[in-house]
Amino acid sequence: MRALSRLVTALPRALDADLMRDQQISLTDYFALTYLAEADDDRLRMGELADALCMTEGGATRTVKRLEAEGYVERRRSTVDRRGFDVVLTDVGRERLQKAWPSHLASARSRVLDAIDPADIARITEVIRQITPEYKQPLAPPASDRG
Repeated sequence: MRALSRLVTALPRALDADLMRDQQISLTDYFALTYLAEADDDRLRMGELADALCMTEGGATRTVKRLEAEGYVERRRSTVDRRGFDVVLTDVGRERLQKAWPSHLASARSRVLDAIDPADIARITEVIRQITPEYKQPLAPPASDRG
């Protein structure tokens, strides 16, 4: 349990520090942009984004305000019920994500993937899925970076 505890606390900090150093964007902001880029029409309800980020809606709102100030996202009235708001990725946000993606990938490779025997990756992925049933497929690169 101590090793797992260390992993879930130290690894995100290290990945965040790498992104901040190399790209001046936090890991939380990076993942918010990623989840929006993967969503239908590049938009999510605030609650959906909060769930994806494993945050409260208040925490997600603070993240969105920060991203909105940078021009990376916009809040728009929901197309579903017109009462709530959707968070929508802007073209500037997509460009920012595409710029940051290679740095994050390099960090994840050096800190995680290079330390794991390729033969073990499938088993580790299965264990993670068993621990977190809501776990989805690994994040894909932005569309323009897919091979």
